[in-house]
Amino acid sequence: MGPLSTVHNRRPKLGTVHIGPRVRCLLRFLGGGHLSHGGTGDAFPTEREEMRVAGVSAAAVATTFAMATGAQAADPDHTLWTNDDRPGGKIEFTRNGDKLEVCDDQPDGLRAVAYVINPDGTQRYGIAASGSGNCTDRDDSDGSRYNLNENKRYTFRVCLDENEDGSGDDRFCQSRKWRAGAG
Repeated sequence: MGPLSTVHNRRPKLGTVHIGPRVRCLLRFLGGGHLSHGGTGDAFPTEREEMRVAGVSAAAVATTFAMATGAQAADPDHTLWTNDDRPGGKIEFTRNGDKLEVCDDQPDGLRAVAYVINPDGTQRYGIAASGSGNCTDRDDSDGSRYNLNENKRYTFRVCLDENEDGSGDDRFCQSRKWRAGAG
């Protein structure tokens, strides 16, 4: 008989699972407390401990799945930055839901502004974000002017603006044409 046979001198019942030291440590961390070893001094879990392992495993799988799908849904289809040396403004556009977000990325005293321009060249709407780290967004649930026509190409423009009076002092602008609508 080898050295391992002296550690476990009885076979587990059908349906029981051996819990190794790493899983035991994880359970202590998550559940606070210790495993009982079934009162025999061996490394076989009790039925209650098996249930706890199953619950922890299910929770870990559910959390991993939720995190993976949540990150996927939030990814924008397009991103555009202002054209200054260290871009201080950014827009992100997600076709599904027509979501446009503009962010002010620097404490430079300028605000970031975004414009959506219709295919005929007229301005559909504009939004702004002021203060480094602040963002503003709009999507199709905010009203009809934010609900873009499916499969039409709109011009999206991001700029930095010195004041909020609409005087047209935009600078460091970048524009791109992107198609609206799902997928």
